[in-house]
Amino acid sequence: MAKYPATPLSPGYHRIQGVMAFYQSTTSPKLFKIGPVGSVVITLTPTEVEARSSEKGSNDLIATYVTQRDGTVALNDIQMWTPWLYAALYMAEHKYLTQTAKAAQTLEIPDPATGDVVQVPGVKATITSVTDGAPSDPVEYEVDDDFGYHTDSGLLEILNVPAAADEAKAVVTYSLPAITEAEGILDLAAMSVSGTRGKLILIGVIESNPGVPVTVVVPDVEFRPNGDIPMGDVSALNVVSLTGRIYNTDPKGMAFITSQKALI
Repeated sequence: MAKYPATPLSPGYHRIQGVMAFYQSTTSPKLFKIGPVGSVVITLTPTEVEARSSEKGSNDLIATYVTQRDGTVALNDIQMWTPWLYAALYMAEHKYLTQTAKAAQTLEIPDPATGDVVQVPGVKATITSVTDGAPSDPVEYEVDDDFGYHTDSGLLEILNVPAAADEAKAVVTYSLPAITEAEGILDLAAMSVSGTRGKLILIGVIESNPGVPVTVVVPDVEFRPNGDIPMGDVSALNVVSLTGRIYNTDPKGMAFITSQKALI
């Protein structure tokens, strides 16, 4: 006699797996690696209308019909702050900065004093000189002694006003390099688009745990930020989350699943 009504399934069929998440935009065949996420949650929500009958003397449910299909996918606790993530978080078009080379540009600082900070216009400017702007024999400010300059941020700080300098102003002369999209400097305008729309690909990964990995593809999803965007907390792992609305525009449906080998 059998001990059980049917043979229990082996633990090898349990779906215990990691996942690698990728995003593909509607305009490129390339996949963006999203990186580690705390969890991925897909929620499919059907809206039903009820059909009832009172022919038996009570208001009995005899059928339900699905009249609306909605779905969301949440990427929780994303760790890797990639260009794609910045664009999705700030609802910005994913693009990179360009700049035309310019020479002999000037910036005037009125009434310079120790501790004053200004931002040099443009990106990655090269400082040619800082002087008091006198028409003849201008007094030079010495780098690291009288002023400091941080190239990446473009911030220039007055460290000291030379004793012989005219204190009415300081004049910064600088040049700007040509910058192309190939250099990969982000140029995002927050809230300039309705969301980040494309394909989400979730590939299951099994190493030593039991289970069979599956691949889930959501062919049309539009991501928007979900929650705060933390920064500046060096004592914590800064993570963020995105929630996407799933659109039913693909012939295969809202999402489709394939197993990487036979499940049973």
